[in-house]
Amino acid sequence: METKRRRLLWWILGSLMVLLCLSLILAAYRFEWVGTGFPSKTLWDWMQLLIIPTVLAVAAFLFNLTTSRNEQKLAQQRDQTAQEIALDSQREALLQTYLDRMSELLLDKHLRESKPKDEVRSIARARTLTLLPQLDARRKGSLLQFLYESNLIKVAPGENVLSLKEADLTNANLVHINLHNISLRESNLSGAQMDDTNLHNADLSWANLSNATLRDTNLGGVNFSRATLVGVVLSGNNLSKADFSNTDLRKTRLCGVVWDEANQSKIYAHGTNIPVVRAMVFTNLKEANFTKALLSGVDLHYTDLAQASLSEADLSNADLSYSDLERACLCKAKLHRASLCGARLRWADLSEADLSEADFSKTKLEDALSLKGTNLFGIKGLTREQLVSCKTKGAIIEASPLASASQSTVAPPPPAQSNDAQASSSPSA
Repeated sequence: METKRRRLLWWILGSLMVLLCLSLILAAYRFEWVGTGFPSKTLWDWMQLLIIPTVLAVAAFLFNLTTSRNEQKLAQQRDQTAQEIALDSQREALLQTYLDRMSELLLDKHLRESKPKDEVRSIARARTLTLLPQLDARRKGSLLQFLYESNLIKVAPGENVLSLKEADLTNANLVHINLHNISLRESNLSGAQMDDTNLHNADLSWANLSNATLRDTNLGGVNFSRATLVGVVLSGNNLSKADFSNTDLRKTRLCGVVWDEANQSKIYAHGTNIPVVRAMVFTNLKEANFTKALLSGVDLHYTDLAQASLSEADLSNADLSYSDLERACLCKAKLHRASLCGARLRWADLSEADLSEADFSKTKLEDALSLKGTNLFGIKGLTREQLVSCKTKGAIIEASPLASASQSTVAPPPPAQSNDAQASSSPSA
């Protein structure tokens, strides 16, 4: 503020000086003051006299202005660097203090052997939840690894001592860390980086994983039940036996070994008109649990879903072509307009599923274990024999697909005639 006032004052003084000089020159011309020499000066004389000083003055002003701005930027950068160093030192001191106090609770207060309602557990949880929001991404990862290696946050009985419910692990850096059997139930992991992390058999139920990255992560047997996975990147992962029951997978990128960028066209997030890319091409989802999951429009072609649970899942407009669904549970699943071309359905349970307008070209739907109450209205790609076989297993079939099976047209039966018409059309003999 003081600098601005000084600058304004100098501008005012400079303007007054210029006005004063101009006034004197005009007065000398007007009244022809003797001895000033002004009346004899021409315009060219004035230009020769003033142009060089003016250029020098402007150049000096611009140079001073540029120098001043550069000095201000350097000062701001120095201040910012000093603040960052001070903040980093403060975070490091906080983390070291936390580790020392937690070590005391482990060694002196026997935190690991404590009971669920012991006060030492409440103290440990309060210290952890209070510190986490003050740490950066790297130190959050260090804190989590300390708790894990201390056997305080594992799924195994007796090793889940410290609950991380509602813990602030946003943007945590967990790259290349072994967190096998870790319990992060109901924690906030939004934006977390977990590339190449071992999360085998981890408990991530009810956790917020929105916009997190899990590239090349071991997710075998992970419990994602009721977790929020909106915007998550899951590429090149082993999802065998993973539990996605009641999970929101909208806008999630589930990319396997092959990810075709063309998949983003005509694929939309559930309930919106926003195009997204969601593919699990060649992904291992054997025995995974997707009960009641939102998978509308997801690309699952060539995916191993053998023995997976997809009951009551929303798979409308999904691409399941050439996927292995042997012994999978799809009861009450929504597969409206889904593509199951070439899919393997041996011993799959499709009871009460909605398969209306789905494509079953090159698929043996009759190999399914159960089709009781299955909706096959408008189904495509099945022959007349296949539809008859499906009907014997309890599937609900309307007339149109049966008549149009094998791409052939069957003439409808003649309409019933009245008694008078029959009598008139009968031979007179």
